[in-house]
Amino acid sequence: MESLQEEEIIALEAIYADNFTSKKKGEFVINLDELGLAMQVQFSPEYPNALPSLSLQATTLRIDTDALTKFLLRSAEEYLGEPMIFNLVGLIQDNIEEYKLSVPTVKEDAGESFED
Repeated sequence: MESLQEEEIIALEAIYADNFTSKKKGEFVINLDELGLAMQVQFSPEYPNALPSLSLQATTLRIDTDALTKFLLRSAEEYLGEPMIFNLVGLIQDNIEEYKLSVPTVKEDAGESFED
C-alpha cells in the first residue's frame, strides 16, 4: 500500500506543481487557488482501501466546506481500492458552485454615500 501512496503523491506533485505542499509522510495540501480552496489530505496506512482524511479550507470564497467535505467522502467510497485524490479534486471543480455561500447584499440607501 505504501508504494501506491508514494506513486500517487509523486503523480499529484507533478500535476499540481507549485500548488502542492508536502507536510509529512502521507500528508499534503493541494491549493486550488482558482477555486478559492485548499484541500489537506492525510492517508491512513490502509489507503487506498480506506478513505483518506480530508480537510478543506476556503481561502478567498465563502464555501460550505463541511458540506463539501461530506460530499467528497461519500463520493470517495466508489474509488476505494484505487488512487482517488485526483478524482476528488475533479469533483470539487465540477460541484463547487453548489457549495458557495451567498454573500449578503447590502441595501444602498439613496441618501447616504461614502463621499458625504
